[in-house]
Order: sequence, then C-alpha cells, then structure tokens
Amino acid sequence: DQPALSEPEIDLEALMELSTEEQKTQLEAILQNCPHPTEPFISELLSQLKKLRRLSRPQK
Repeated sequence: DQPALSEPEIDLEALMELSTEEQKTQLEAILQNCPHPTEPFISELLSQLKKLRRLSRPQK
C-alpha cells in the first residue's frame, strides 16, 4: 500500500484578492511538491481566475 498523497488545498476566494503575480507565486508554493508538471495547470487556473474576477465585479 502506498500512502495516499494529500491533495493541496487552493483557496480560490483568497487568490481572487491577489494580483496575478501574487496568485502565480502562491500557486507555485502550494504545488511545489507536486510530482506532475504544474505550469500548464497554473496558467489555466490564472486564466480562469481572471474570467471569474471580471464576472464578480458589478457592471456599471
């Protein structure tokens, strides 16, 4: 039996409060022990966060 790898927890609400550069830094820190390539995941997540941020801002 292999020990189950603990999945990292990513708080999207907290990330949305940060600048894109801070988001990238946070995600890299959270995923530093991930055995898989993280760059594609981080890029896609940052892209989705940008869309969410736009949607969450009230339109004037």
